[in-house]
Amino acid sequence: MSETYRLMFKERNIGSISYDGHKFYYRRSPEDVSDLSLVEHSPPGLFQYHIDFDESGRATVTLESESPDHQRIYRWLSRRVAPKERQDITRILESSGIGTEYDMWSLNKYTHSMRLEDYYWISNDMSEKYEEIHIKHLIDTGQFEKIKEFQDKGILPR
Repeated sequence: MSETYRLMFKERNIGSISYDGHKFYYRRSPEDVSDLSLVEHSPPGLFQYHIDFDESGRATVTLESESPDHQRIYRWLSRRVAPKERQDITRILESSGIGTEYDMWSLNKYTHSMRLEDYYWISNDMSEKYEEIHIKHLIDTGQFEKIKEFQDKGILPR
């Protein structure tokens, strides 16, 4: 059975990541994202960029591919969660309800694949809002009670 999660940049749906139990797939959102920069609607690491310089030194940035393959999606998702080698990973897995067996995809779903370094996140729940859930936004706006709630649930480390 395939699972599909929306890939979000802040409150904008920029694509979807699907997993069929063996392989990851990516599909761009049909929404118009022309108001977003290339980097905003094509996450670094998930997409590979090519930079060319003209004679005056001005750079032109283009994508190597319009759709990342399974390997690139897997690597990008793997970097967005705690590694299985982490010292307290069993506690994190158990507190999240995942169990004791490391499952990178389940961990991404549980943490919404959020990072402090960027504004990307995944969700399969249309009612979830960036302003209520993304850790970077919560920190930027001083919503420390919500952060503590996420720590208590095991979504964020203490």
